[in-house]
Amino acid sequence: MKRIGSWLLAAVVGSTLACSEDGADAPVTDTAADTAVAIDTSVASDTTIEDTSAPEDSGAIDGGTDGAKSDAVTDAGACAPGAKSGSLAGFNDPASSTKAADSDPVKLTGVIALSRKFLVSKSKTGRCTYGLFVADAHAAFAPYSGSLVTARGTDAVASDSGGTFCTNGDVIANDVAPGDVLDLAGTYDIAGPSAATCGAGSPPLPVPNPATTPSVILCDYKKTGTAAVPTPLVVDPADLKSGAKVLQYAGGLVQINAVKAKTATMAGDTTFGTFYLDPSQLAVGDIIYYRGAATAPTVTVGQTFTSIVGVGYLDFCTWTLQPRTICDLTPTPGGATCP
Repeated sequence: MKRIGSWLLAAVVGSTLACSEDGADAPVTDTAADTAVAIDTSVASDTTIEDTSAPEDSGAIDGGTDGAKSDAVTDAGACAPGAKSGSLAGFNDPASSTKAADSDPVKLTGVIALSRKFLVSKSKTGRCTYGLFVADAHAAFAPYSGSLVTARGTDAVASDSGGTFCTNGDVIANDVAPGDVLDLAGTYDIAGPSAATCGAGSPPLPVPNPATTPSVILCDYKKTGTAAVPTPLVVDPADLKSGAKVLQYAGGLVQINAVKAKTATMAGDTTFGTFYLDPSQLAVGDIIYYRGAATAPTVTVGQTFTSIVGVGYLDFCTWTLQPRTICDLTPTPGGATCP
């Protein structure tokens, strides 16, 4: 089964792909000039999953270049020298006096994990990147106060089936869970796909609006306790898809109410767990919780949801909503049971 994975704009460049790897997996991006090939290790025998979204490098977070910037950050060894302390809202909000610039070293104290750890990407050359979503410690999510954070893991190793798989080795704890309180340090990164990157997709896509998204490339990670996860902010689905408000919600926990599926997911995971809403056309994906076809949601055309909670996220060249688990969809698709 081929699965088009998420093109997560994190700390790597390239094509979409999908991976599943014990306790920390998810689809995503590749490095430049690599054709993404990912391995599902959630089953006993590895399943090779090819990227079909673009013929070659799908480009990305540094605009489709070689990814040298993120390599320099993650391989430098020195952890965020001269980092400035602050909040995600302070770093992300364009109106903030403490707005961070691309490549600024930053330090975050007491942010809250919103999701589990997942595999952001595995390139053909074996570069593995992991990530999770975090937010400032508020009772309720506030605009600009969320972010993706990523860290490079150990390079992929060979599997018995002839493919490769990722084995963690990054600074993010494998057992990180929503509600963990974290102190983080790293490099602020602002990046997005180029017009050539989006045009090379299948089908070709326009450059997203907005065209870039922020994240933090980690070099230091420490859990200091646990706390309540901020409650999601209720938003209009159209404001997650494009326009001036998108970046307020990028990487943060939001909720949309009373929505209807315009498209269906299909048996056998042939739509890769993504469906679109009517009339907003907002895409809803499964990159955080996908663990093989059996975990993809089963959604029918016209199916209604009382609410969907998730994270605003730039997937390849499309702004999407990504639930953290299938239980973030109410009612749960396909009769899935939730705690």
